[in-house]
Amino acid sequence: MPAFSLDQTMDRARGALAMPTLYWLDAGGLKDGGRAMPTRPGEPTDVKRRLAEMQAKDPDKARKYLEGLARIGLTIEQLPRETCDCSGFVTWALGIARNPSPIGWVNTDAMHEDARGRQNKLFVRLEQARIGALIVYPRQGPASEQVGHVGFVSEVDAQGRATRVIHCSPHNFEIEPAAGGERNAIAETDTAIFDKVEATIYALFKAHA
Repeated sequence: MPAFSLDQTMDRARGALAMPTLYWLDAGGLKDGGRAMPTRPGEPTDVKRRLAEMQAKDPDKARKYLEGLARIGLTIEQLPRETCDCSGFVTWALGIARNPSPIGWVNTDAMHEDARGRQNKLFVRLEQARIGALIVYPRQGPASEQVGHVGFVSEVDAQGRATRVIHCSPHNFEIEPAAGGERNAIAETDTAIFDKVEATIYALFKAHA
């Protein structure tokens, strides 16, 4: 699939706001048994099976997951059957393969490293934000709770700082939907989740430069 233009990419990103998607906490950014998962919005998942696998591997994480659902008044049966993660959402909107790619398996660590490196095979670093650029930080430590994150800048202030971002995050699913809407892990929010991480940078897909 050829990469999309900047305008097409942002149209796809905004279009995903109407595609109810679940961020699967136990698969984001990882390869599952050698199989890339998940890779794009709309990829179906057996939610009950994934929960059972999570309970077997990490009962405490599964408990917290179920407690989070209870907090927002949902059951497993009410969750979307389509899943994605932040990097999968970004590569899908860009129209590029997540694997194989010139930088290997495309996740937040690879994006951040490529943008900050000399070769810039897919991404180049920006000193200021611009609409359609990525805002990204890498893994901050060994714990799964410290994984990296990435999204598309959708609003910029006069000082060149991102103020709004479209991204796929488990926390977005807790946002109360508008009347008639559905909860979605893909949402447009402020940049608070990125602002608190010192390693956060702006990067641009090279084809959009």
